[in-house]
Amino acid sequence: MTRNGTPRGSWINDYDCQLRETVGRLLTGEWTDFWWRLDDPDASTKAGDALRGVGLPWLDRFRNAAAILDAFDRVGPIDIGTHPAGSLDVADLCRARGDTARERRVLEAYVAQPVLYSHAGYLAGYLNQHGHDDLSDRITARGN
Repeated sequence: MTRNGTPRGSWINDYDCQLRETVGRLLTGEWTDFWWRLDDPDASTKAGDALRGVGLPWLDRFRNAAAILDAFDRVGPIDIGTHPAGSLDVADLCRARGDTARERRVLEAYVAQPVLYSHAGYLAGYLNQHGHDDLSDRITARGN
């Protein structure tokens, strides 16, 4: 998924990832950040335990592109760890895999929901660039 660019090198930074989740959300199920106190002598152990206990199992859910697509179909973009426009990344993944019918379904579902006014122009350009200009007239915008 490279809609927002490709990594600058072999090291993949957090901001290069389209699928990401915080340990806090994985531990608590809440949209919260989670920090260990630096003065806690067990902080490193607790953080490592959390990464092994919830972080790696979360990543293991997405061993391949098919697993990402299946999870997206079940729960949508937010609950698999993408941003609200993650459906566009999933559409790109479908297109890269040659599944243009699935790409189309993802995009049709995406434009069926109102998008932020500030995103509408980008979305129209994206659709036109990828051969779905007929979907541009279905875009409805809502306030920022």
